[in-house]
Amino acid sequence: MKKTILTILICGFMVLGITGCGGKKKYELSIPKEENVESILFEKNDNKKEITDTEEIKDIIYVLSGSSKGRTTDEESIQDYPVNAEDIIKIEFDLKDDKQSTLFVYKKNGKMYIEIPYNGIYRINGDEYNSMEKYIRSNNESILMTIKNNALTNSGLTLIMKNNTDQTYYYGPQYSLEKYENGKYVSFEPKETLVWNAILYNIKTNEEKEETIDWTYGYDKLKSGKYRLVRYFTSEENLPYSSNVAEKIYIEFDIN
Repeated sequence: MKKTILTILICGFMVLGITGCGGKKKYELSIPKEENVESILFEKNDNKKEITDTEEIKDIIYVLSGSSKGRTTDEESIQDYPVNAEDIIKIEFDLKDDKQSTLFVYKKNGKMYIEIPYNGIYRINGDEYNSMEKYIRSNNESILMTIKNNALTNSGLTLIMKNNTDQTYYYGPQYSLEKYENGKYVSFEPKETLVWNAILYNIKTNEEKEETIDWTYGYDKLKSGKYRLVRYFTSEENLPYSSNVAEKIYIEFDIN
């Protein structure tokens, strides 16, 4: 009987040693749900950019939350701002209940992290960091799309694309249209499923390209309203990775 009790006690202490004694607290990354987010403000150094587009908000939350896998860590945050970090991006969620939620994305000792003050510090990869950094770049550091003078009608436009970055970018012939309704841009559905050629174009550093787009093949002539044309570009360094690294670039325009 004594042997049995002793065995139980030893096993109990072993379990405690494995699961409880000295174990670090586990933190789970909690990102606001997209339906609760009014806007997202990115801030890096003196640059600020507010994101209000629902699709972009959805993409940001998807990347930060670790896709469908989620994120956990046992590394605790004990301050309200990252320490000894580089290239810090402050990301502030403005919620519909007038509350705010803040986190930081940054580099430190060659690695990338998400930090929620007084919560946890979570490892991310370079692609995930770049996916956040693209939102804070100025026009002088990104792909810039403009409309050629006197080249906009309700049937199409002539698009000018300028690569202001230090690397080659790639894109396909695909584009989509969004319409401004009820205070936000929503997908403007084509009259039929669009079929695109599997072609990949490139635009080099400082290169400017011109393209005429006729959207009557998929959308008919546009009625009066506010629209934007959306196209995705992928940098040379991110080309081998997932489509989540593609950068959403758009140009807004009015049809009278």
